[in-house]
Amino acid sequence: MSFYLSEEELEKLLYKFHQTIYCFEKFETDKYGYTWQELYLIKLVVDYPQYKMRELAEKLHVPIFQLTRLVSKLESKKILVKTHKQNDNKSIYLKTTQAGIDLLISTRTRHYKLLKETLKDIDDHSLKTISRFINSLDVVLMLDELEKGVNHEES
Repeated sequence: MSFYLSEEELEKLLYKFHQTIYCFEKFETDKYGYTWQELYLIKLVVDYPQYKMRELAEKLHVPIFQLTRLVSKLESKKILVKTHKQNDNKSIYLKTTQAGIDLLISTRTRHYKLLKETLKDIDDHSLKTISRFINSLDVVLMLDELEKGVNHEES
């Protein structure tokens, strides 16, 4: 069964979604001192240790100068360190410190508890619908094209 939202209803829903995400990130940043961008970078460094800083900037969809600032901030907090490979002294790689790993673990644990508590009274069908919606956001937001470097403003 399908239903359609009017443009006004969709606008309200999108605004509420944006507001909720913004407030959630702000709460976490204020409480724990790390932005989602910083946490995402730390996760990328863990998942892609073979990536150079340039490649990480592409994954984050930011210019290299912005990544450099972000890395400097996380280095000062002893979360990341810059490294070089033996056979590649020109390129800069990043490594997560134990403090960075601990931060990711505590964040994941906190998010799991929050989601478990929030979703505990939702039936299976609704959970599957929510899951499909979240997974479809990549398609709606054309994230696969963004990963390939397609400029959406030209589309």
